[in-house]
Amino acid sequence: MDLYEVNFQSVVSPYRGELIIPFREVTVRKLQKLPREVKIEGEIKCYRLREFVATALGEAIFFARLGTMDRERGTLPVDALITFTFILLEMKEEDFFRRFTSEEFVIDQSFLDLATNSGIRLAQFEEFDHFLVQRVKEQDVPRVIKGHYHYLKKPIFFRVR
Repeated sequence: MDLYEVNFQSVVSPYRGELIIPFREVTVRKLQKLPREVKIEGEIKCYRLREFVATALGEAIFFARLGTMDRERGTLPVDALITFTFILLEMKEEDFFRRFTSEEFVIDQSFLDLATNSGIRLAQFEEFDHFLVQRVKEQDVPRVIKGHYHYLKKPIFFRVR
């Protein structure tokens, strides 16, 4: 059984302990439990960038507008993004998205069975049993996302719905 560690970084008022920003960064780590130690096998960070959330796997950057689950508006809740991050951690080939030439594709249970080592069952989630991933041209990517990942040499961008 795979173990994961999920850490949220939030902004809290120092005087009353009020939650100002529910999350600023989420770190998801895949762990392997060994005798007397725990080894980190993989790690992905998700960032809140104004009204967007973004994560990267190699040179592939995935982003969505933060909000309640609404495929028409293209918004995803935080738990959907974390589930998507679990999927990215389990990819058999990290450069899969760079080699993929289609403009859009669906990540559903059959995709998980073929392209990942994941034991995740998307049917267990009521709101999101699949993700629609669309390739986006760099000029159509929100400036805040391009600015955050400015250090990547040849990024490719995907909108997740």
